[in-house]
Amino acid sequence: RILPQLADCDRVLKHFMQRSSDASKQSQSSRAEASIASVLHLKQLVQIAPTLACALSSNGQTPPENELLRAVERIMLSPQLRDIEDLISSHIEDDAKYEKRHAQRQLQCLFAARNELSGSLKTHRETLGALTLQMEELLESLQRDLSLESLKLNYSQRRGYHFTLPAAERPLAVQHKFIHIQIMSKRTVGCSTEKLQQINSRCRDVIQKILAATERVIGGLIEELQKKLQ
Repeated sequence: RILPQLADCDRVLKHFMQRSSDASKQSQSSRAEASIASVLHLKQLVQIAPTLACALSSNGQTPPENELLRAVERIMLSPQLRDIEDLISSHIEDDAKYEKRHAQRQLQCLFAARNELSGSLKTHRETLGALTLQMEELLESLQRDLSLESLKLNYSQRRGYHFTLPAAERPLAVQHKFIHIQIMSKRTVGCSTEKLQQINSRCRDVIQKILAATERVIGGLIEELQKKLQ
């Protein structure tokens, strides 16, 4: 079970060091999100390093017999990794973590950097919070006024924020003049309203601003981390 994790460590480090060479191929938002995610992935790696080192030894005490594994164990227990963890902690929130699924990963990236590092970052996050509250209030009013308790607010990378309904209730979406009605799956249809579309557009803009501000905040951190890892 430990070998896949060691292989993952190698992959994460290589990706982090090659990050700048891949950046020119991405859009600004994608590049920013990838930069933040790479730091979160590295954070995860240095945090599990002591556990991996312990797993390499016998009962957490006797060093492994294989010379290569002993070298890996020394690296995993290196004080330099603790320095890297402290450096990341000075910029990144303690509860921020790397997620594999895009929606969860983007959410982590939006709130990864510490608020106190940038006034504009804090302001953009507050704006996004206010917009989210507006969407929740819109959802509640539609559920109440149209008797659509099954109406849900959802998010996807392609559509952004949108409503969903059970596929069987698609005629109700048409009846109540929802827009952009689309089959999402056998059981679900997606839809929206003019009001939600307006809020969603503003959310997209604010999300881009948060990612860009976060990338600026952690730009120096990434450069310093790359130097330490060389």
